[in-house]
Amino acid sequence: MADASSRPPAEAGGAGSLLPWKENGRKVEYDCGWFSVHRHDRQSQTSGVEHDFYLIETRDWINVIPVLPDGRIVFVKQYRQAAERFGLEVPAGIIDEGEDMLEAGRRELAEETGFGEGEWTFLGSFYSNPALIRNHVHVFVARNIRPVAEQSLDEEEEIDVVLLDRQQVRQAIFDGTIHNAVTLAVLYRASLDGVL
Repeated sequence: MADASSRPPAEAGGAGSLLPWKENGRKVEYDCGWFSVHRHDRQSQTSGVEHDFYLIETRDWINVIPVLPDGRIVFVKQYRQAAERFGLEVPAGIIDEGEDMLEAGRRELAEETGFGEGEWTFLGSFYSNPALIRNHVHVFVARNIRPVAEQSLDEEEEIDVVLLDRQQVRQAIFDGTIHNAVTLAVLYRASLDGVL
């Protein structure tokens, strides 16, 4: 088998000399309703190696960057069980069965923050973690939002609403207050469009 140093560099977005892996079978190992874990028996079409990969299946996620008329951005502060700490994130959630992305974004923003309406722009989609999770993150910016309702949280949700200006957002990134990788990716994507 040739090592990586003997292959020419691949173009960005292309496979180069690599081929997609072939699936020989799959089995659901665990399902809790929110997500399921699947064992995929796959074989490299480049090297012939066979390996089991454990992948998480879950519905797509929506993330919203809510911007007030004065330019401040609305974040949610909540305790994350895996990290065992508080952090700031953009409003986000799972897209319900049969729900479109925009509808999900409006619902999540209102439920988590009480804000709504405004002008919505789709910024794009990406994989949350393509090594392990088979879902997409869809991103909207919602400009000129305003208070429209009280928060409507699930029983296990405890969320504070935090308003930050652009400089405070940067500081929260640098000091680790914003530590969720998806929120960081969403904010970076927004910065490319001049939102931040």
